[in-house]
Amino acid sequence: MPSQPKNAYDIPGLFTFGDSTMDPGNNSILNTETKATFLPYGEDFPTHAPTGRFSNGKLVADYVAMALNLSDTLPAYAGHEVTVNDIGVSFASAGSGLDDLTAQSVKVNTMSDQVQQFAEYIRKLKALKGVRKFAMVGLPPIGCIPLQMTLAALKSGPITVLPKILEPKCVSEQNDDATRYNIKLQQMLQDLQKQFDAIEKSIVFYIDIYNPVFDMATNPTRYGKS
Repeated sequence: MPSQPKNAYDIPGLFTFGDSTMDPGNNSILNTETKATFLPYGEDFPTHAPTGRFSNGKLVADYVAMALNLSDTLPAYAGHEVTVNDIGVSFASAGSGLDDLTAQSVKVNTMSDQVQQFAEYIRKLKALKGVRKFAMVGLPPIGCIPLQMTLAALKSGPITVLPKILEPKCVSEQNDDATRYNIKLQQMLQDLQKQFDAIEKSIVFYIDIYNPVFDMATNPTRYGKS
């Protein structure tokens, strides 16, 4: 991946929420069995040791942070000391989910916990840097990811034609899950904004990527694809 000039994207920080796909070690300090503190986790990480990431190496968020020239990795919020040089953190907790009961059943941080931690972080950061604007991105239509559409087609029955002849279809159930998640996230952000309105002038933006990506997936001819 070619490196970009410093501040080429004018994005000073990156924040992630979610489950094991985004957790860089928040669960490591929790009283839960859902941890990645042992090998083979981390064996391909630069330190060749477990970091709390549910991966043998880096996570997608780490590579995004690298692409934005923020840092080689995105740190976990757990145990993190907020400074004026912060480039962002991850609040994700492996085992978490859309339903808070999912996280509570395995003793990890719920999505509600993660949003509250984000609010706490903003207060600390604003006290140091005067930060005023944050943007949070919702989920895309997961059911329109090629891998998910292919897996759904394979599960529907034996393949009797060549794969290239198959007409891919978005998986509505997975898209419904993504939609419910985005609705809940927007509700959380509205509650968070009310907290900020009462004590400070920070603004939290919600960025919708679901609808534009869904339109590209279901109406490819509009974008020059046949």
